[in-house]
Amino acid sequence: MTYTKEEARIKIKNLVEDFRAHEATLEHAAEAQIENNFIRPLFRYLNWNTENEGLSHAHYEFKVQVTNKKGLRPDYILNLDGRDVLVMDAKQVKYSMKDPDLLWKM
Repeated sequence: MTYTKEEARIKIKNLVEDFRAHEATLEHAAEAQIENNFIRPLFRYLNWNTENEGLSHAHYEFKVQVTNKKGLRPDYILNLDGRDVLVMDAKQVKYSMKDPDLLWKM
């Protein structure tokens, strides 16, 4: 499904509200659960083909990476027209996002 700018705005707003409503319990959620409930939907609402439907492997937009034993690979790479445009790593929610010292802990 392709979302209009207004539809995406509403969906993302609802996603953020859902995140905030469950923030206290997300500290114990697995990375895969965070990815399934928040990361994939966010990029789906931004019209990324997160399931890579109809695309050959070489043209996947949302690439899930296999992390090696040393944890040296990112979890996801977003690809557009054969170029990697965003590399990201999902993490468990460890710190309160309301903590003003959060940046110093990372």
